[in-house]
Amino acid sequence: MVPVNDSSDATSESAPDRRAALVAHARSLVVDRPELAQVLEQVAGLDEAGLAEHVAVLDAAHQLLRDALTPRRREGSERL
Repeated sequence: MVPVNDSSDATSESAPDRRAALVAHARSLVVDRPELAQVLEQVAGLDEAGLAEHVAVLDAAHQLLRDALTPRRREGSERL
C-alpha cells in the first residue's frame, strides 16, 4: 500500500513520482470495476487538460462515480 501522508518520505520522492505511484496503486484497486477505472483515467488526465476544462472533467467524473456507486444503477434499475 502507498501511504498518502508520510512526511518522512516526502523529500526522497518527487511529487510527480509520488503521484504516479498513487495512480498506479489506485489502478490496481479498480481492475474489477471498469466504471471506476474510467473515472480514475479521467482524473489522472487532468494535468494534460487545460485549466478551463477542469470543471467539465471533474463534473463528468462525478457523474460516473454517482452512476457506478448508486446501488440501483448498478442493478439496472431506474435512478432514485
